[in-house]
Order: sequence, then C-alpha cells, then structure tokens
Amino acid sequence: MNILAFDTSGAMLDIALKTRGKLYSRYHQIGLQHSEHIMPAIIELCKEASITIQQLELVVITRGPGSFTGLRVGMATAKGLAFGLQIPLVSVPTLDTLAAAARLAHSNLKKEQRIIVPVIDARKQRFYAAVYKSGNRVSEYLDISPEDLLNHHLIHYNDILLAGPDSERFLQLLKKTGIPTCSPAVAASVPMPAAPVLIEAGLSQYETIGSDSADQGPLYIRNST
Repeated sequence: MNILAFDTSGAMLDIALKTRGKLYSRYHQIGLQHSEHIMPAIIELCKEASITIQQLELVVITRGPGSFTGLRVGMATAKGLAFGLQIPLVSVPTLDTLAAAARLAHSNLKKEQRIIVPVIDARKQRFYAAVYKSGNRVSEYLDISPEDLLNHHLIHYNDILLAGPDSERFLQLLKKTGIPTCSPAVAASVPMPAAPVLIEAGLSQYETIGSDSADQGPLYIRNST
C-alpha cells in the first residue's frame, strides 16, 4: 500500500512515503512556509519511490494542536489529495504522534520511566502538551505554561522525557522560572521525524475505524482569535 504521511503543525517539514516496504522521508526546518514546500516535497518523494501521485492509496496527517496556519495548510492539502484521487484520509492528533516517535526512539527506557511529554510551542510562553505513561495518554491535551505543567501534572513522576522539536525551548523556559530542587528530572529529547511513525498510526487507525469523516477539521485547543 502506498501511504503518504505529513505533519505541518510546526516549523519542520516532516513528510514520509511508504511503498513496497520502503520508506522515503524529508525532515528539515522551513519555518511556517508549508504552503510553498509541501506539494513539491510530495512530488519529489513520489519520484524517488518511482510512483506517481495517482498511485497513492492513503493519506495520513496530523490534525493538531499546533500552528493554526500550518494545520490549515496541511488539512487543505490532504483533503485536496484525498478528494482528487478518491482515496481515504486519516488524521491523528499531533501530540500522540510525537509521543509515539519518542517512545520508539527511546525504547531502552525502563517501563516505569516511560513518562513522555510532547510539547509544541503555542507562543506567549505557553505550550500544547500531554502526558504519556507506558504508551498511554494520562492527561488531557493541554494549553499550559512550563511551570504549571511541571507543578500540576508532572510532580509525581521521577523522570520525564520531553519530545518534539520545541522540547529544548520548553526546557529553557522552565529553567528560567527556577526549577525547585524537589522537582523531577526533566530532559529534552533530540528532535526526530514523526512522519514515519504517523504512517503506521494512520494505517492502524484506518484498519480499525476507517477514514475521517468529510467534515473532520483541525484539532484546536486554543481559539485562533
């Protein structure tokens, strides 16, 4: 099955294509210019995989939270491809995807230490975040400051791994507020592609519950106005 997956929720171009058991991907900083780069990247990956866009069979995207503009561009691109090619579209929450990518990359963590917290810069010194323990989400999707996340959601855990391309910025802001000595150990993971993991998550979701409804839109935690 030829599966295209991409995440436009942040400043990274994160896109992957899986076909005939092979994986092709792109992951680099582009700012919030997805509208200019996403289609050329899709065409480039298809050429590399020796298929045409018309041979795609499933499109998978992250639906948020994240940049309002990026999410709109991603959703519009994915729906355009799905409608034009008459193929299914599946969207997966961004934080779930980032957590799964970090969990795979750090599979050597002991089970009791698998507290993974993906964070996405929401501006104004706040972040979109969620808490995952042993692969399960144990919090709501949050719009929160670093200190409130630490004090109200993470204080009972021993070791926390921050995930996502904004994890280092989160940690820097947290340190500026002065982390109390009784606080848990918090470390930022190295940013890593999430689109390859998104492929598998999207395929599993499609096989389990089917494709998105026609009116599925981005997942917003904060109003855009």
